[in-house]
Amino acid sequence: MASRASTPIYRVAAIILSLVWGYLGIKGWWNQWSRCTNAGLIIQTIAQLLYGTISVAAVIILLRERKLPKILEWSWAITMAVAAGMAPVVWGGAGIGAGIASGIAGILLGLGMIWLARRGSQS
Repeated sequence: MASRASTPIYRVAAIILSLVWGYLGIKGWWNQWSRCTNAGLIIQTIAQLLYGTISVAAVIILLRERKLPKILEWSWAITMAVAAGMAPVVWGGAGIGAGIASGIAGILLGLGMIWLARRGSQS
């Protein structure tokens, strides 16, 4: 169990990482949108925009409140998994195995962020 002194470290880590993911998601959407030529590319790019904007929302909430709403936590993890899982397939032409592996990595990143945010909100 984390001590009270270590809780802010988790909170700061969650905020910094959410800023990074927000930047990457929105920047990726901005760079890719004009090159979307089919439904797969559009869905992946929208998922990227969604996890980017959800990350920015998480930063705002974490700065103002102690706890993220569960819908925001799970929306972030799911959109990260969708964006990560689809990217190598629709943009890189990789096989479904690479997409599944990337999707699993995306959901693990999402779960890691949820864990950090929750640890940072403990009092």
